[in-house]
Amino acid sequence: MDHETAVGTGATERYFLGLLTGDDRDGFEEHYFTCPECAEDLRALTVFAANAKAVFREKAAGPAPHAGMLLSSRALRLSAALNFVLLLGVGYGVLKVAPDWKWELAEARALQFVQQVTILGRLAATGPRRRFPPPRNGSSSPST
Repeated sequence: MDHETAVGTGATERYFLGLLTGDDRDGFEEHYFTCPECAEDLRALTVFAANAKAVFREKAAGPAPHAGMLLSSRALRLSAALNFVLLLGVGYGVLKVAPDWKWELAEARALQFVQQVTILGRLAATGPRRRFPPPRNGSSSPST
């Protein structure tokens, strides 16, 4: 079989499908091993068939789940409600709590003046330093 006859009769496709018999199959096989174009056609048909089988196998397994199937309407409503509550909480924190914290922090950092301090049970006034009497144990100054 020559190339023109193989192309004209669709021998490559018929051979792939197993429709060639006897002398026609033997003649095409002799031509197939010497013709790179027919060999490439047969290889392309083999790849196409393998891909088609894979696609049909995937379709037979069932449709791939999409976002609508993964999340039900109930789950979406619950998610929306929780997101809304979260948004309210963040808004309250930013608009109400944070300014109070800033005010309290500024107040804590401000200088504070103490009028009276209790030291060892005695009131000590702020102002010029007062000397305390020496201890009663008889020593007039601490030893160094």
